[in-house]
Amino acid sequence: MELMTIDRKGLKVGIKNGFGFSDFEEKYGLDKQGLSDAVMVLYKRNKDTAEDLLREITKNEKKREKEREKEPVKEYKGVPIEEFMNMSMDDFMEIEKGATQGEEPKISREVILEDEIRQLEDEVIKNEKQYNNWLGQHRDSTKQMGKLEERLTNLRDELVKLKEKYNCIAERRQKITEKANYFLGERQKAEAVLEEKRQERERLSRIAVGVYADGTVALMEPDTTDVSLNDEGWEAHFTNLSDPHRTECQELRMREVTAISKMLAIIENDGGAHGFEIAFDNSEMEAAYDTINPTPTK
Repeated sequence: MELMTIDRKGLKVGIKNGFGFSDFEEKYGLDKQGLSDAVMVLYKRNKDTAEDLLREITKNEKKREKEREKEPVKEYKGVPIEEFMNMSMDDFMEIEKGATQGEEPKISREVILEDEIRQLEDEVIKNEKQYNNWLGQHRDSTKQMGKLEERLTNLRDELVKLKEKYNCIAERRQKITEKANYFLGERQKAEAVLEEKRQERERLSRIAVGVYADGTVALMEPDTTDVSLNDEGWEAHFTNLSDPHRTECQELRMREVTAISKMLAIIENDGGAHGFEIAFDNSEMEAAYDTINPTPTK
């Protein structure tokens, strides 16, 4: 008989049909070691599966050995077993008379053993089914764990990438912050210089005017500006300040009131085009002017 080459399909079909090592050797010409090597080669990428299959073959071999050890009882005390089916109780007792006293009847012991063996075989089969059931669940759990491990690996890789991206953005933000702070500082410096320049310009643009007790108002530095002082309409201010009901200038002389009136007219006619720094001839005139004009131009 030509021997076949074993493959995965032949291996699984044989195990399903209860093949042990001797059965595989008979069909494929492989002894126990040769079959084990062949199974490991067929499942070289899944060692656990190969080992499970070899365990199944081992269990089948043990069952085969038990079956070969069983030899059916063909007769009892020279009487074929088939005849006991139709034998009367008297005939059976007649046969038993020849048994040695105290010796356990052979047929009774064999019947008991057969019953015990059947019960144990049933228990073995039951336990085998339970084992296979739990083994299947174990395999399913292993597969699920493998998938979850793969997902965890992917998530770890993704976390590493996100961390690198986060660090890159954080570093860029730090540089942006430094640039922003630099230009903020430059702006503040420029604003300070600008304010200083504005104040300087304002100082330079202000006109120094002297208000004198003799009734005159004149530029204190006439050579530094070409502005002319226009006191037109000062008389109206003089009339207003000379009203008996006004108390601001009651302590002043007429010429001092005239000088203050001219200063008020000059500011009014200027219309805010210039700033004035006013110097009075005395403190009385200055006090009266501050009372009349609460926000003096100084």
